[in-house]
Amino acid sequence: MKKAVLSLLCILFVALSAQASLFGPGDNEEITPLQYSALLGLRDIDPVLFRTTLLPLIEEAMKDGKITVSECKAIERAAGNVADAFYKAAREPRLQDSFSEAVDKARKGGQNLGDKLEDTLNNQLPQLLDETMNLFREQLRTYEKEQPDEATQL
Repeated sequence: MKKAVLSLLCILFVALSAQASLFGPGDNEEITPLQYSALLGLRDIDPVLFRTTLLPLIEEAMKDGKITVSECKAIERAAGNVADAFYKAAREPRLQDSFSEAVDKARKGGQNLGDKLEDTLNNQLPQLLDETMNLFREQLRTYEKEQPDEATQL
């Protein structure tokens, strides 16, 4: 019985001293990539809160190149309840999406304009050139009538 209790105490001591995953991640362990992305996601939920309150905490936590579980908890406490802001941000289109949509529309509009301009030039340019040449010939004839040739001597 003594050996069983002693073994159990040793296992418990090792688990607590190493902050084993039996009890979840320790406060000094680095957060997971999913938690990093969740912190970044707060930027889209409430940009003002993120810039004014959370970013200074993130910068302080990242001084050693990583964010620990305890630092992440402090950032979460500073963020407070973001449920309403999350729902609002989830329903509204993101600025990036609106910008991409506007660029796509502009490209399509530009392509349509280019096609119309090409058709117009292909159909009307020869006609415009013919009219220009006819006008030039007419002007040349008028000039020649006003300026008769000098008489040549035989």
